[in-house]
Amino acid sequence: MGLPDMSLVALSANESTLSWYALNFDDVASFYPKTKAHALKIIRSVSGRPYAVKIVKPNAGDEVYFFATRQAAQRAVAKARQLKGYSVATHHDKTVVKKIDLLNTGLCAMQLNFRWQAHGQGRTAEDLLDREFCIEHASSFVAGLIQKHGFEKGIGCYYTCGNGPRAQQDRKEYFKRYKRHLDRLTSSSSIAQR
Repeated sequence: MGLPDMSLVALSANESTLSWYALNFDDVASFYPKTKAHALKIIRSVSGRPYAVKIVKPNAGDEVYFFATRQAAQRAVAKARQLKGYSVATHHDKTVVKKIDLLNTGLCAMQLNFRWQAHGQGRTAEDLLDREFCIEHASSFVAGLIQKHGFEKGIGCYYTCGNGPRAQQDRKEYFKRYKRHLDRLTSSSSIAQR
């Protein structure tokens, strides 16, 4: 059991801007490589340097840098604070040096979470980056969520299924974005069919 194609495309637009090999490391940094090989190279690189710092450069915005040790990351923070016009941004958890939870990595166009869809199940990052597996697994997974929770909550649960007020609000916002993508896709599809 799965979802119609347009629903999957709308979910992918929500998750990864339709990038087949998208990576999101613990909501700290996202990458959109063009090939599976490049995606795997990025994963290996971040795995060896799991401490992240967001440096804000003048007229350039945030840039995430990765370090092998907390001490090296802290030295980079100190140096950035000394440079004119540079600053250090905080992560979602209000820290300036964040150790990335590599299990909390979203992979592929559907942003399958490594912890929940691979770890302990004999799957690898390479498996999750396989296009066919990515789409089939996501389709089956979200169909099960819809069957369990109903359509709107099921779609929202693809993002988070927590019970707290923040999770409920996040689910509603996620569903609104999904619906906007779906409406845009179905209206452009019906125009193309005329």
